[in-house]
Amino acid sequence: MRYALDLVYVGRHGRVVAFTTTPPRRLCLPRLTAHATVEMPAGTAAKLGIKRGTVIGTEPHR
Repeated sequence: MRYALDLVYVGRHGRVVAFTTTPPRRLCLPRLTAHATVEMPAGTAAKLGIKRGTVIGTEPHR
């Protein structure tokens, strides 16, 4: 990528197992416990309050 990204690694049940910010044109090590990776512009995860242990879902919070 030409710009920095936040990578959020999510486990099978939607819990964040790790996250990192990657600089432009760099690769990150895979997280073997992650089931999926969510990419977002750098700084977005901090703005949203995402940290290790946060649960991410696809349904609206009620």
